[in-house]
Amino acid sequence: MRMRRVTLNDIVRWKSAIAVLLFCAMAMIGSLGQTYHTIVNFNGADGAQGNSVTQGFDGSLYGTTFDGGTNNVGTVYKIASDGQLSSLYSFCNASTCTAGFGTSPLVQGEDGDFYGTNYEGGFLWGAIYTITPSGTVTTLHDFVSTDGAAPNRGMVLASDGNFYGTTYFGGTADVGTIFKITPNGSLTSLYSFCVLPNCTDGSYPIALLQGRDDRLYGATSGGGAYGYPSTIFRLNRSGLLTTLYTFGNTSSNTSPLLLVQGRGGDFFGLTTPSSLSCPSNPATCGTVFKLTPSGTLTTLYTFCSQPNCADGWSPGDLILATDGNFYGTTQLGGIPGCGISKLGCGTIFKVTPWGTLTTIHSLTGSPADGEEPTYLTQNTDGSFFGTTYYGGSHRGGTVFQLSTGLGPFVKLVQSSGKVGDTGGILGQGFIGTTDVFLNGTPASFTVISDTYISATVPAGATTGLVAVKTPSRTLISNAVFQVTP
Repeated sequence: MRMRRVTLNDIVRWKSAIAVLLFCAMAMIGSLGQTYHTIVNFNGADGAQGNSVTQGFDGSLYGTTFDGGTNNVGTVYKIASDGQLSSLYSFCNASTCTAGFGTSPLVQGEDGDFYGTNYEGGFLWGAIYTITPSGTVTTLHDFVSTDGAAPNRGMVLASDGNFYGTTYFGGTADVGTIFKITPNGSLTSLYSFCVLPNCTDGSYPIALLQGRDDRLYGATSGGGAYGYPSTIFRLNRSGLLTTLYTFGNTSSNTSPLLLVQGRGGDFFGLTTPSSLSCPSNPATCGTVFKLTPSGTLTTLYTFCSQPNCADGWSPGDLILATDGNFYGTTQLGGIPGCGISKLGCGTIFKVTPWGTLTTIHSLTGSPADGEEPTYLTQNTDGSFFGTTYYGGSHRGGTVFQLSTGLGPFVKLVQSSGKVGDTGGILGQGFIGTTDVFLNGTPASFTVISDTYISATVPAGATTGLVAVKTPSRTLISNAVFQVTP
């Protein structure tokens, strides 16, 4: 019998399959027990009421706080691998502080710096800024209302190397815009909402992401065919907006909060209460939903479905993890009577693409724990990091780490690019790396540090997962890299 020669591509495919099996196995292990611990208690002087954390090229975590710091209007901070917190910058609300205040989550650029938006300040209408890992801040743009006002929810780094975001106010009708800004600060307004009769195109945008089809998707908290409350839209690069779904009268007590694209291409998101009838009326406590690219919406889970809202309510965040499930937070519910509001200190949950929800952790509040968790992110070591708005030993909020048994992986700074483009890969244990592959095709690379690799999209590469062969293991990316024309 003639034996077929084993090729390098075969090895990569086998290792990719093994990695997927390991992820599934680790997910099963994680379901048997989780570990949760607080790593930072904000004390006011070093910040308070944190936003999400972002993994840097150096393996440290970087984030912003909405309050606290030298001027009590927020900070940018760094958490080293040993858990040490450093304040990098304190925002201020004086007329000379063009970077503004009222922070949103940071996004890391290909240059290693972090880019963020501030809801207020600058020249009154909010600002976009960049900050180096050492804390040097540069204002990229101050909004002037006609090009937008009050940028919110941060920005996304798209495949063209530019950043895209939304403003809650400003633009033609003063109900929000979508903008593009280059890394050097050149801003273009792509769309002003409420340009159609009766605002059927929506108003007050609150979320944005880049889909796998290279188009932008997002949600608004107002407008739509029914006048109120909200829509989900798609925008192509030329500025053409298509409304995919309008929340009608039967959804009048909820509003979409964000969108996440799942592995199969559908979008998943949260609706959050916009009335005071929850928890007495569980139907208004928030949901997890699925939306097909063609605009068919299915409600997967309704919060406060369990006695005393043990499953939480008022969801705050949702992310896709390496096991193919979604993980998120609820700001209220969980333990009855817990927290400042006595409405529960919130929960961390896992929900499958089919809507089966499991509560992973119910927060206990001050002094040992945080309350009202907001953002969540998955680190390349497999664990989750998040922030709470209140609670902790100083009641100024916390940063926590949650391990569910998911294994390490590599994260792509950009998720798409052309042949010859250079992009960043985040992870750990990179010293001594011997190979990097894009869907089985070897790529040239440079190991910058133990936590960062720069790699080039190779000729002949096709869309697929990135594999990094380190001395101890082969790490697989948590997302597909799209090779563009």
